[in-house]
Amino acid sequence: MESNHQQEQEQEEVELFDIKKLQITPDVSQISEAVEFTIQFQVKQAVPNPMFWKVNYIIDSTGKRVINELVISDKYTYNDVNQVYTVQLKTPKIEVDKVPRKTLLNVGLLQIKAYQVIDGENQEELSMNMVVHVSKDKSDESILLKTVLNPLE
Repeated sequence: MESNHQQEQEQEEVELFDIKKLQITPDVSQISEAVEFTIQFQVKQAVPNPMFWKVNYIIDSTGKRVINELVISDKYTYNDVNQVYTVQLKTPKIEVDKVPRKTLLNVGLLQIKAYQVIDGENQEELSMNMVVHVSKDKSDESILLKTVLNPLE
């Protein structure tokens, strides 16, 4: 027979989200252009606490990681396990002027996270990572293009 502690641990390990669709618009654009994410999902159990979403752009270089916080959403509640919810997250222009061009040409990461607010603390419930390939525009090498790869495709 399982103890209450074991049952609680198992309940905590259950994934909360069933992601149905992730749309990235545009998937190819200039490095600083805004990106919009549309996520369709269901919750696997009713969520009694408010939740919010964050979008970060992460640039890694040797010995240094730059994390640009792009979006923090309003708070939402998700109580119906039968409903397909939709959340839209649109980044502002991505400020990369202070990042060296050589560093930008490395692979970056767009990251979407969902947090549940429990007793004033933010508990991470979801993390989706999208690899960002950066390359020079073939028609004008002074322009850098980003291609955001959808992890669901």
